[in-house]
Amino acid sequence: MPTNADAGAGTFNLSATHNADLSSTDVTLDIANEWILHFAPDGTGSLGSAHNFPGSLIIKVGAKIRLISDDTTDTHLIHADGGTGLIHQNVAGPGLSAGQEYDLTPTAPNTPLAGHLYCHYHGGPVTVVTVVP
Repeated sequence: MPTNADAGAGTFNLSATHNADLSSTDVTLDIANEWILHFAPDGTGSLGSAHNFPGSLIIKVGAKIRLISDDTTDTHLIHADGGTGLIHQNVAGPGLSAGQEYDLTPTAPNTPLAGHLYCHYHGGPVTVVTVVP
């Protein structure tokens, strides 16, 4: 998950040792241009403090922010503000049920002012989002 790095394929050398045997191979890893957060564990409900939003996030323009709810006891509505592409979830909707996601893709930097993400229904931790070029 490249929050402030570049996405793309990278080649790595993987080595492992067991007893006296050493194995080594080259592997290719394709890094997606997205940041994924399972923010509402099952049973979170109205316990806003139990939401898993981190304190801060630095992300590049064009990198997708994917917020996923795993809560089967309540719905959650994403509050987003602070830049082009950080769009508040529709308040007329029912919010996110278990397994549903809300995706945001910043299209312009928001520095020096940062944006915010949190659960609008329950409050709780707020993520300060800084979008860089």
